[in-house]
Amino acid sequence: MTTEDRCPLCGSGAARSHAEVNGRPYLRCGTCDLVWLLPSLWPDRDTELKHYGTHENDPSDPGYRKFLSRLADPLCVRLPAGARGLDYGCGPGPTLSVMLEERGFSTAVYDPFFAPDITTLDPGATILSPAPRLRSTSIHRIGSSPVSSACCAPGAGSLS
Repeated sequence: MTTEDRCPLCGSGAARSHAEVNGRPYLRCGTCDLVWLLPSLWPDRDTELKHYGTHENDPSDPGYRKFLSRLADPLCVRLPAGARGLDYGCGPGPTLSVMLEERGFSTAVYDPFFAPDITTLDPGATILSPAPRLRSTSIHRIGSSPVSSACCAPGAGSLS
């Protein structure tokens, strides 16, 4: 088991092969079900930002909202009333957080490019230097339990 094989969300070593997309292997955590691309295959920061700059994340776009409803709808059914969450990797138009807020779930946003306020991740943090390089994968966490998480690197298929 290498560091790359450990789940980046829960730290479990229970990773197993999940899928191969465009020749790139994805792992799935046997503990929390997070799916991720091996970090050694992630694009560099400039390439990633250039790719994300092509996205049109707009909360008023019905097509984009329909796409995100595949996550939001089943997630909201499972959440207790008043649950709070984090849309990690929200992008330039944090639509998922808007959709969850509309349903009564307070949702903070974080994105290393578009919403890099590290205090969102740790409200007690003191910023002494720019935010660390956290990857712009979508990790959705409600309370202290990960729920219905999905990760995708740029160009990895239909989730990009």
